[in-house]
Amino acid sequence: MNQLTAIIAAVLVMSVGVGVYLVTDNTNGGLEDEEGVTVIDDRGVSVIFTEPPKRVMSLGSSFTDTLLMLGSEDRIAAVDQSSVNRLQDDRLSSKYVLSSINPANNLEFALEKNIDCVIVWNWATYAPGIAMLESAGINVLALNPVNIETVMDTVNILGKAMGKDDVAAGLVEFMNDTIENIRTLATEKDGYGEKRIYIELDTATRASPGTGSITGSMLDILGIQNANRHMNTTPLDNEDIISFVPEMAIFMGPRADTFNDEARYAALEANGIPIIKYSAETGGFNGNWASATPSFINGLIWLYELIYGVSYEP
Repeated sequence: MNQLTAIIAAVLVMSVGVGVYLVTDNTNGGLEDEEGVTVIDDRGVSVIFTEPPKRVMSLGSSFTDTLLMLGSEDRIAAVDQSSVNRLQDDRLSSKYVLSSINPANNLEFALEKNIDCVIVWNWATYAPGIAMLESAGINVLALNPVNIETVMDTVNILGKAMGKDDVAAGLVEFMNDTIENIRTLATEKDGYGEKRIYIELDTATRASPGTGSITGSMLDILGIQNANRHMNTTPLDNEDIISFVPEMAIFMGPRADTFNDEARYAALEANGIPIIKYSAETGGFNGNWASATPSFINGLIWLYELIYGVSYEP
């Protein structure tokens, strides 16, 4: 059992029987209301829940992962295909699976299956579909967790909406405690602040996590210099990677056959840069390890152990 799984189990046990729904503060988008809870999503829209939603459509693996961690799997009615592919969680086997994450393509399904809440990415391209769902009387939470802070905000928002405030608070506390613990441990290691690496992810699209991203923030916590110092996720070309002189170049993807750019790897190795490949099939890669959910903690621990060559001891 990994650290994150253990804390979720403990928090769920502590929260059994509490049944809290009305909240008493205005933290991270939740407001007390005599008739329920008002949750403020990332559009700044106030979404009113008179009771926790019973049939949720989750259009993003990050949201599905968070709902599962909150213990709300019984409220999930439908998920997108990426949730199934990336999470590989048996608890999703009985859920409807949708091919599109665009809410405009799922209105008919939502009405037919009595969906009472849709969770979707707060992207401009989805605004028309969100408006259609809301016009049909369906609550929509549009969220956009893009860094560690907004991941924690999303956990709190979904926790309030689902009536799982205590579980959400426990998850956020665990994430903060683990981050500070690992930061402290990393500062004591040789090479802190000096080590350099390049990371490239090949999931839905190939990307190199830059400054301000979740992975970029992980490297900051670990005192590691990130080859991609830009506010984007565009992979660096070989010349930029080589000029940075990283200690290693890490390529990660969900399948072993992801790694087929042999000319790229050979060019880097010819310049003395070790290539490290990880996939779900070869070990060391969880498809959601650096995603916008509390699962990023597993990725942080994994990177700490890889970079500094030690086991993490809480």
